[in-house]
Order: sequence, then structure tokens, then C-alpha cells
Amino acid sequence: MKKDIMLCFLSDVKRNREGGISVAEYQNIGAKKDCHTTNESAVRYLLCGGNARVDSLSHLRTQMVAGPIVGYEDAEGRGWTHYGYFLHRISDVVPNVENIAESIDFDEQAPIEENMDTLIEVASSVRRYAQDVRRDDPTVEIVLHVDCTGGLRNASMILVALMRLLQYERISIGKVLYSNYNRNDPNKNRVEEVNPLYSFFDLVAGAEEFVRHGEVSVMSDFFKGRATSEALDDLLDAMRSFAEELKLCHY
Repeated sequence: MKKDIMLCFLSDVKRNREGGISVAEYQNIGAKKDCHTTNESAVRYLLCGGNARVDSLSHLRTQMVAGPIVGYEDAEGRGWTHYGYFLHRISDVVPNVENIAESIDFDEQAPIEENMDTLIEVASSVRRYAQDVRRDDPTVEIVLHVDCTGGLRNASMILVALMRLLQYERISIGKVLYSNYNRNDPNKNRVEEVNPLYSFFDLVAGAEEFVRHGEVSVMSDFFKGRATSEALDDLLDAMRSFAEELKLCHY
């Protein structure tokens, strides 16, 4: 059994010159290509392949996103908050989105140090969900998918920190997504999977593990299944031998 969680940093809704909602079309997100919100494209991409679903949606929400889209009304005369409009836009692919969405408010005016408790709350929210699911079935696999597109300029660094933290909770990292928008050529708009960039942090962690503790397990896991050169294989073998000798000395 598998449960899919999606984590994102929400952006505000953009307006066009005529006062309507700015629309972008993406080529690989399923039948409905037009997106009205920044994070919408990643949600549609994740679900269009049929290999994942959204069982829980966690997101950081700034004060602007929690507030109204100033001066905007839809064709029926309704006003929207940026947050409400995002949920409305993805309700066709996530019909129960109102029930599974959990937002954590983020003060974009405060220094990042003052928002550290907010980041811990995001991680705690995901962890609580995982614990509740595993209470009924300890064998369930929890997979975290992350949209790195929206939010503040430092949002990607914030999301990477959260991913690293949540991996210690036996939560697997699924798809790490980025919506690549081309203003001049809509035919090039695509949602991309950027997992290789995220996995680079495992390489860094592996190097630090070896330097500090003489361990090579993280480094070995990083290169498992990857094409490697003979020189790199020799280096990894030497590092493993060194690690084993250190363990023997320990004993």
C-alpha cells in the first residue's frame, strides 16, 4: 500500500493587463493544458501519468496568498483569495482537495530565522499524517512529492531543507517537480522532474559522512545503479576498505 503526499510553496495568482487571470499552457500535464496558478501545473503533471495520487496536500501559504485577489471577480461575480482559487483550480483532479489540504502560514515579511518554527510545523504536519497512516498499517509506504516552482525566491532552499528532514521519518522522496515556463514560446512550457539535482545533496552528504566518520554507506547508495568509470569504482572500493579498517580498529 502507498500513500502520496504533495508539498508545495504557494504563489499568488497573477493578473494580465486586462484585469483577468494570467493563463499559461503546459504541454505535458494531461488533457487540460491551461493553468491559472503557478502550482497548478505540477499537480496536474503528477496525476496525469496515473502512477500517483494526492492523499495529502501540505503547503506553505504567505499572507498575500491567504488574502484576496484584489479587484478580481469571476464570471459569476465571485471574489477569491489566492489560496481558494488554487484549490478551486485543482478540484477537477483532486475532488476532495478541501478535506486533504493543510496550509501552514508563512510570514513573508519576517526574517527567515523567525520562520524556522513554521518550517518545523510543516515537517511535523507531514510526520503526523505518516504516523496516523502507519497506525493502521505499519507497512504502508509514504511517498513525498514536491513542487519547487512557487513561493518566495528562497522557497527552493526551504523545500530542500524540509525534504532532508522528512527523509529521517522513513518517508521516500517521489517526484521533485519544476514548471519550466517559456514566455516567448508556449510550446516549450513543460513540467520537469528535477530529482537528479536533489539527489546531488546525497552525494554531498556522503562526502561529509566519509570525512567526518569514515563511513561510506551514503556514498555507495548514491552510486548504486549509476554508470561509473573504472577509476571511480577503484576509489569507492578503496573508501570501503578504509571504512572497514576503521571499524576493525574501533572494535
